[in-house]
Amino acid sequence: MSEKQYITPIALTHTAQADVTEDFELPEYQAEVRRVAGVQCSVTRDNAFLEDNSVEVSGCVLYTVVYLGGEGGLCSVPFFSQWSAKIPLPGDGQGGIGVEDLHMLCEGENVTCRVTGPRKLTLSARVKVKCAALGEVDCGTEAAPGAVYRMEEVPVVRMKTCRCTGTVSGETGGGKVISCRGAVQVTEARRTAEGIAVTGEGVVRFLVQGDGGSYVPVRSRMPIAEVIPCPKPLWEDGAGGENVTALGKCAALTVTEGEDGVIRWEMEYDLEGTLLGEGRSVRAADGYCTTHADTPVFRQAEAVTGGRCIRGQVTLTGEKMLSVPAENLQFLYGWGRGVFEKGELLPGAGAAAGRMLLTGTAYCTVLLTGNGDVTAEEVALPIRYEWDLTDLPESAVTGTPDCRCSFSLWDVGGHLEGNVLHLHAEAGCGGIALFSSPCRWLTELTVEEDKPLPKPKPAVVLYTPDPGETLWDVQKRYRTEDVTEMEGKFVICKR
Repeated sequence: MSEKQYITPIALTHTAQADVTEDFELPEYQAEVRRVAGVQCSVTRDNAFLEDNSVEVSGCVLYTVVYLGGEGGLCSVPFFSQWSAKIPLPGDGQGGIGVEDLHMLCEGENVTCRVTGPRKLTLSARVKVKCAALGEVDCGTEAAPGAVYRMEEVPVVRMKTCRCTGTVSGETGGGKVISCRGAVQVTEARRTAEGIAVTGEGVVRFLVQGDGGSYVPVRSRMPIAEVIPCPKPLWEDGAGGENVTALGKCAALTVTEGEDGVIRWEMEYDLEGTLLGEGRSVRAADGYCTTHADTPVFRQAEAVTGGRCIRGQVTLTGEKMLSVPAENLQFLYGWGRGVFEKGELLPGAGAAAGRMLLTGTAYCTVLLTGNGDVTAEEVALPIRYEWDLTDLPESAVTGTPDCRCSFSLWDVGGHLEGNVLHLHAEAGCGGIALFSSPCRWLTELTVEEDKPLPKPKPAVVLYTPDPGETLWDVQKRYRTEDVTEMEGKFVICKR
């Protein structure tokens, strides 16, 4: 337990957005665009730095446009646009908040592609940056003459983020690469003395054209083992516990087709880890003055009383009735993006059960082939994921949780049965859940010198307490600190 008297409220909750639109021209070696089949899109956060009273955040929107070329064959071409956004900091100056104190999620939406010429495209997207930070409010009070305070122990939460980059490479056989998409699947994140140890896989899904001109989906994966540096604990005295989570994103993907028919790839990825630590603090919940009449002044705020890191994965399934005859169609390739919507405690969850329902939507694009053509279908799959929240204090689950999570789609597959398209997808979930409760603490004890208490006559009182009555309650009742407990009774000396 820390001797410092403070609580931890949510000091910053902000959503910024950046709209990016850019014109692109296909290189000469790329086939002309006959029809766009779909656009793969992901957002990276490359930099974040303090500037005056705000944080400047920037990164890239990575596009891959999959289209039918002039001769009817499938092609793809990558592009990228840069984005930036400013996040205002609370209070004067930085308010004590640094980049490591910010929990940020960057996601893309409203992705559009317009064909403005045989080799000209206009790509647009909206980047949303959701940011949160915890602060500290000092609950200390200056001692008034003859004042006695009742102290309460309260839970406090601290948060820290840390980042690193890495590379992973692999190879696979297949044929001519038409399109590819990289992802990072984090399977474990744990705290070590050096930081956050992350294990998982780098996964690349290819669409290749094999012998005979047929299209074939190919998947290649390689293990990842990385440590995100953050050796400093949230509580240096070891008084608070920590739990961690980590998210990974593909930042760049390089593919080389060898003459031996082997496809070699190298992925650069970003890893971001979050530490949430829970400890205890104290605050003056009440007070009185033993020598003068007093008027306590209290302050009330929402304090973060619990937090949990969230990380997991879920399999999604769904179906869609096609509007066109599907006798000769077959599933070819798919991709998608996940949108987090809300997190809520399940009825009767409480601190004992500790289960939360995370919901969202997966927007999938599916390519179907047949009859010498390729068609695209858009399918929305609901995401419902139950997360176990263990060992939360009762005060942490009395209100609505503040969930800051994201869903990422790792894999999209499917098959056709008649005119019904059956889909399945693997999705990952990562983020944090913060729990807040109202709290009150004593901020001022005003001593009214012109209204002194009558001078008591010397006496000794033997007092039998009521059930639940404490030493502090008796001190306040008799307005004296000279109270001792003896064999279940209190001896009060009044002078």
